[in-house]
Amino acid sequence: MRTSPLLGSAGTALVIAHPGHELRVHGWLEHARPTVFVLTDGSGSRGQPRVTSTSRVLETVGASRGDLYGAVSDRELYAAILSGGTEWLSAMATSLCDSLIRRDIRVVAGDALEGFNPAHDLCRHLIDAVVHRCQRVGHLVENFAFALDAPPGTADHDLPSGRFV
Repeated sequence: MRTSPLLGSAGTALVIAHPGHELRVHGWLEHARPTVFVLTDGSGSRGQPRVTSTSRVLETVGASRGDLYGAVSDRELYAAILSGGTEWLSAMATSLCDSLIRRDIRVVAGDALEGFNPAHDLCRHLIDAVVHRCQRVGHLVENFAFALDAPPGTADHDLPSGRFV
C-alpha cells in the first residue's frame, strides 16, 4: 500500500451524493475526519430525509459538515436532471469550489463514476469539475474516488489503497 494523503490529512473533504455513502469509507472517515459535503437529503421516493443519521456518524468520528449538506431532495435532484437545466448545478459547483478554497481543502474523495445511479455519477462529474475549477485558479486539490456498487473490501475500489481518479 502506498502512503496516502488521505489518512489523517488536514484539509480533506468527502463529497457524496446521498447520506449513507460515508458508511462505505467509515474507517477512512475516522482517520481523516474530513469536511463532508452531501448533495441530497437522501429522502428517496419515500420522502424521508436521512441526513440526520449522517450527521450522527460525522459527530461520532469527529468529522464536520460542509456548507453544501443535504442541499436538495432526491426528487428535486432527479427532476432537475430530467429538465436539462444546469443553473442549479453551476451554482452548486461554484459553492463547492468556494468552500474548498476557503477551507484550504487539498484532498477530495467521493463517489466513483459507475453508471448505475445518475445522482452518484453526477456527484463524480461535479467533483471532477470543481477540482478542475480550483486548479485553474491555483488551488491544487488531489481527487480520489471510491466505488459504491462493489463488494465491501474490494481493494480496487475502497479507500485508501484503491484506484483513484
